[in-house]
Amino acid sequence: MVKTKSRKSRIDQYFSRAIHVGKNLTLSQTIFLLSWEITLSASLVESLTYSGFIAKHLKINFFFFFYATIILGVLLIIFHGYGGKIIPKILQQINKNIFFAFIASYLLFEFLELVTYDNFVFSKFHIIPANLLWPILTSSYLILVSVVESGIIANSFRFRLLFFAIIFWVLGTNLLKLNSMFNSEFAFIIRHPLANYDDKMRQKVGQQFYDYTQFVIRNSPENSNILVPPQAFPWPQSGNIAYVRYFIYPRGLFNGEEYESGIDMRKENIDYVMLNWGDTDPVASGYTHDWPKFDVSAEKIILMGTGGNTEEVSGDYIYKNYKGKKVWGLIKVKK
Repeated sequence: MVKTKSRKSRIDQYFSRAIHVGKNLTLSQTIFLLSWEITLSASLVESLTYSGFIAKHLKINFFFFFYATIILGVLLIIFHGYGGKIIPKILQQINKNIFFAFIASYLLFEFLELVTYDNFVFSKFHIIPANLLWPILTSSYLILVSVVESGIIANSFRFRLLFFAIIFWVLGTNLLKLNSMFNSEFAFIIRHPLANYDDKMRQKVGQQFYDYTQFVIRNSPENSNILVPPQAFPWPQSGNIAYVRYFIYPRGLFNGEEYESGIDMRKENIDYVMLNWGDTDPVASGYTHDWPKFDVSAEKIILMGTGGNTEEVSGDYIYKNYKGKKVWGLIKVKK
């Protein structure tokens, strides 16, 4: 009973301290820390869903929050001056704990995938290890600002030069990328001012690939697991699990190999296998079109036609019957 009261007392003290710190923050500090919290939260959401989740549902790119936080941090440093009180100590301590927790989680998940297989962590825990790098970067930025606050950078011209060089390099390279993207897509916007979402996506990612993802959505339940081609030509899009996940989430995705499944389909509870001719014409490293190049015990094969039409064929998938026919579809695995 005494321990419970003592723990409650510590929690009350913690919140009282946090409220006191909040009341004493300047407007610039408040805006910066709010931006940091939004960025950290957004990066965690994308770690638990997929890259592009924020942009798809909120119509705001995640990187808007990330770069806004960087810019606000730089302005805050300039506003307060080097060695000024920027980040309250209690927030510095919380952020350090967050940073090391993310680092430990990332290393643990990478180790698990090393000793098991790619996509193991997402399939079991619904977390994308690679996306944890963004909350790690976000929390490390607050540490960097705290280092500036300590006055170390202020007392060294080389540190100041390196710090601003990194900031301007990141901003400059991304502005160039945005400019290139704007120029390549501006002509389509001018010519098609009333284009709907589907037309815009076909222009952005390619008609064949986008229409195929919509076919998969219409013909497979959300809780299904799908075996997809290896990530190589001619499947650079449909074989890229992190990329495809944006379009057909929350379905589970697993990479197969060119001439075999590469995993135990029964153990991983695979429901469908993509029937995929290929996203591109060029091939590399000996890969050729048509996938899968192995037979699959199936309930039926759902073939993708033109204009949203489908055709169903009962029975097993026999590769030689489909070789070279440029077909797209889904193979429903026999359980």
